Amino acid sequence: MTESTQEPPRPGSIKATQAAAEIRNLRRWYYDRVKNAKQDNEFIAWSMEGAPLEIFFAFDVLPVLAENFAPICAAKQVSPYFCEKAEAEGFSIDVCSYQKVGIGYAIALHQQGDIPPEAPYGGMGKPDMMIAPTHICDGRYKYLQATCRYVDVPYYPYEVQDMPYDVLDRKDEEERKRYVEHYYDQLKGVVAFLEKITGKKYNPDRLSETLYYWLQAHAYFHDAAELRKCRPSPLPSQDSFAVCMPNLTFKGTKEAADYYKRLYQEVKHRADNKIGSVKGEERYRIFWWGLPPWHNLAIFNYLEDHGICTLDNLYDPGEIPEGIDFSDPLRAIADIFYSCYIFAGGLFKRRGERGIINFLRDYELDGIVTLLTTTCRITTGTLHTRRVIEELSGLPVLNLEADMTDTRTWSDAHIKMRLDAFMETVENSKRRREQSRET
Repeated sequence: MTESTQEPPRPGSIKATQAAAEIRNLRRWYYDRVKNAKQDNEFIAWSMEGAPLEIFFAFDVLPVLAENFAPICAAKQVSPYFCEKAEAEGFSIDVCSYQKVGIGYAIALHQQGDIPPEAPYGGMGKPDMMIAPTHICDGRYKYLQATCRYVDVPYYPYEVQDMPYDVLDRKDEEERKRYVEHYYDQLKGVVAFLEKITGKKYNPDRLSETLYYWLQAHAYFHDAAELRKCRPSPLPSQDSFAVCMPNLTFKGTKEAADYYKRLYQEVKHRADNKIGSVKGEERYRIFWWGLPPWHNLAIFNYLEDHGICTLDNLYDPGEIPEGIDFSDPLRAIADIFYSCYIFAGGLFKRRGERGIINFLRDYELDGIVTLLTTTCRITTGTLHTRRVIEELSGLPVLNLEADMTDTRTWSDAHIKMRLDAFMETVENSKRRREQSRET
């Protein structure tokens, strides 16, 4: 790679697939739906990723997640405005920027009495409730609790237990079922809360319908993600980080299921016809480990300009397991959660050392780039994992440090200078591996 520190920043990324380019329209469609919720007799719930959105939609409740809105603000270069709103109220600069954007939005909503004009796509709307899961990090429920200072609506936290990896490794089905039963009881509480706020009764047939759409979307999304193994890869990271939006925001809808069917068909066509995203030869494959810089996804196109395809495993929902009993849709949701979606081959399992090593092998990767997102609590756990992965894989690793949404932490020239130097290391490492195989 050549020195290019004088290149001006390009916050937007050029998508390889039509499906990824389509996300902009889907995003606008969904946030317009949020904006018109009241007149359409729908409710708005602020929540966080991992919440049972298919249950929300069964009650005509539209979820709005900080994990989606904050990246939008980052892409539009307005995330510092909302972060600074929160910091002015005493929230630390070290608080998760996803959550600071959400808090800052709530503060602006409270101060102005209406949707802040700085909010892209009409913003997160005015919530009728807040529903807070406790898994992944403590900020997921504390953020919404803190937001209630500025938006006075009912708040409902519910407990989600993190299942240790060794339960899966031991194949301890009885232990796994205890986690499922606990989560099932917690979901009953979510249903009771939604009944109270919306005035609607739980309808298992309606929930079965939204679950059916989610499973369709889930399967198509996973099948499309699996095709990234092909050479050249038909779905690079800048597209992968875009197409996750429906599964994060409106899974459980026909629109999400139809979208992922189109995604799979397009990616399958590209794979069958060896259509990649890199112009010319795909020289290297780099694993992007962790969250992307949502404020500058153009960094992936910068890498592609030098023959580098970037792949990730963050949002692939995993394979739907067999043997799930769908006669009780609420219990099925709990079973799936601990069978594939979050645990058991899902988010946490893929982030573990073994899952990453398997990914590096299966996708024939040449190096690893980690974005140590400065305000993300989970990132602290990746420091040890990174050292283990580097030792076990023998691949070169580059650690970049910047926030996922706060543009104040990013230096385009510095990041590109470090990537340039790293790719020289990757090239030398690949050459040595090839020579070793020949001998």
